[in-house]
Amino acid sequence: MASIGDIVAYLRMDSKNFTSNARAASAQTKGLNTQFGLMAKSAGRGALALAGVGGGMAIAGKALSNSQGFERALTRSVAIQGASVEQSERMREAALSVSETTKFSATEAAQAFYFLASAGLTVEEQLNSIGEVAKFAQAGNFDMATATDLLTDAQSAMGLSAGTAAEKLANLKLVGDTLVRAETLANASTQQFSEAMTNGAAVAARTYGVSLAETIATLAVFADQGAKGAEAGTKFGIVLRDLTTKSLKQKEAFAAAGVEIFDQQGKFLGVANAIKELTKLMDGLSDAEKKAELMALGFSDKSVGAIQMLLGTSEKLEGFIATLSDVGGTMERIADNSVTKLDQSLNEMNGQFDRFSQHIVGPVMENVFVPALTAMNDAVAGLKKLAEDSARFAFNVSKQDIAGASPVQENIEVIPTQQAIRERAGRDAQRLGPVRLNGPAPPAGTDGASLGSGPGGAATAAAISAQNELLSQQLEELKKLNSDTETI
Repeated sequence: MASIGDIVAYLRMDSKNFTSNARAASAQTKGLNTQFGLMAKSAGRGALALAGVGGGMAIAGKALSNSQGFERALTRSVAIQGASVEQSERMREAALSVSETTKFSATEAAQAFYFLASAGLTVEEQLNSIGEVAKFAQAGNFDMATATDLLTDAQSAMGLSAGTAAEKLANLKLVGDTLVRAETLANASTQQFSEAMTNGAAVAARTYGVSLAETIATLAVFADQGAKGAEAGTKFGIVLRDLTTKSLKQKEAFAAAGVEIFDQQGKFLGVANAIKELTKLMDGLSDAEKKAELMALGFSDKSVGAIQMLLGTSEKLEGFIATLSDVGGTMERIADNSVTKLDQSLNEMNGQFDRFSQHIVGPVMENVFVPALTAMNDAVAGLKKLAEDSARFAFNVSKQDIAGASPVQENIEVIPTQQAIRERAGRDAQRLGPVRLNGPAPPAGTDGASLGSGPGGAATAAAISAQNELLSQQLEELKKLNSDTETI
């Protein structure tokens, strides 16, 4: 077995690297604190007022969090599409601009680039669209990730995502303006109209050439009748499908009723026209007679229920269509009106703080924080190696004499083992002869005879006493080593 002294010597030797690394990490951390303090001081009174905190370190911590979150979001958005360095810098600047003009942070804007890329937009198209997406989100009162999905999906489902970059941007604005405007017409939110569009309404409208204004106007009528969101989208699809299908299968019945769904060239005449024709047909009939008339035209119970919600709304529907045909600038107007002047000022200040985080915290992180983390990692690695080597050393010396072929004998001062002490004590006893102790006979277990047979028993007792004293000294060494390590 290895003595405690052996392990003390080995630990003291190998702990030098760990101690050095830990002290270096501590110095780096102190340097980091100093740099953050200087950074916060240079930010000035404006940054202190913005953060509303009582110390520079609190501002520095907030700036660090902003910077790291923004960098992660932007890196992810850049990686998904392989943007160039020049494009990445423009994306960075666009995201910071969004944070200055809307309630959204630069990090949220950077995340929106990811969803725009997922929707199939090129980097240039994303740069053109990010400002409109932010306005749509602020006007509709939802987050930018949701706004990106709803707006781009509705545009694509309506078949308005083709053409040049300028045409795509114009169509994106048109879709956003129309959806936001619809919220002011009927009892439904911008998000609910968007969800109705992406739940079948837009695809059905594109199939039969129904305009964006007429589609959303019909959804607005449904909303006033209590059908909103995805439910309204489903009902719109059912009405459009059965109006077109039944009019072809029941030509004679439709002709007899005087209801025209297609013109002479086979073009769909629109939802408003069909509802107007059916409303005339139902004029003066009871509810039972209206249902019977619709079933005679071939409509099922499901489509009858949806059509009946629109009957009698022709005038409102036509008014909604007219309003939604002229919606330019609605998103921007509603977005601006949705925040107070105080909110606008705070948004601008938040944007400036985002810029502060990027232009000041970034260099500090690169030059101070990263080296400090590296030093800390080295210190932890040193601690791990110290523990592993110590365990391995203790295991190895338990199998062989420390004075023999010990794996560390070249690096440590070998301390005699108990076996070596006993052997030396035996040799001393033979050389000196019997040793008598003065005074009365010692208690059993403390004299030479009880400790071992032979003339060296008494000498062995003295040696063991010496060994006990040595062990006590070595335990003190271990305590001191432990204390030194904890104070790093």
